[in-house]
Amino acid sequence: MTKHIKEVFDVLERMTPFDTKNIKTKFQATCEWVAVGLLGASGLTFVCLVAFAVFTRYGQPLSEVRRLVALGTAVVTQLLAVLAMVAQSVPGLILPLLFKNQAFRHLKAECEHDAANARILTRYKREALMKAEQHLSKIIERRKLYMGALVGNPEAVAVLSAATMAWNAYKELTSQLDPRVAVALLFGVAFLAGLAFGAMLLNEVLRRYAYHRDLLTLALSTQRDEAMQVC
Repeated sequence: MTKHIKEVFDVLERMTPFDTKNIKTKFQATCEWVAVGLLGASGLTFVCLVAFAVFTRYGQPLSEVRRLVALGTAVVTQLLAVLAMVAQSVPGLILPLLFKNQAFRHLKAECEHDAANARILTRYKREALMKAEQHLSKIIERRKLYMGALVGNPEAVAVLSAATMAWNAYKELTSQLDPRVAVALLFGVAFLAGLAFGAMLLNEVLRRYAYHRDLLTLALSTQRDEAMQVC
């Protein structure tokens, strides 16, 4: 990798996607706040389920009261996961129908932000930008193939794993399963959930790479347009 390509990547590292906080409506902010709270609560109840499972396996048998608490926790975990997904989806479903001006305002602000970042990249040689774009494209495709082969869609698997974990805990506490089988199921689903959440983090990195690749494409297009104007 040449010095010029490294300089391009150094600049890209400091460039971030457009932050919508400055133009968000109160409705969007409220929905996001609710979604974060629900996700946090779901994670807390998930930890409680794991604690119940470990206590049942290695501690004393659950009393009737504790059994009811565990059952309620399993149901609440599933409910919170579903509500968090709904809270995240509501703005995307309602705003395009009721607040068209907000959607266009967001589009214009995002385009201006990207254009400003691309303008900075046009100072570098065209060959360096093209090579950087090629490197990013290869890395993105490799990461996608790896992630797809490992867990598939990370968001869907993560939610499914959390719901399955809660359902397994519910079945364990309402039936007479062999403890070894129940523990194997619980730890198996927990392992799958760990892989899924790890893939979600990797997917966030891929989104950042994709944004940087789009900036490079925009910068190359800007350079080409400017060259045509000069001619």
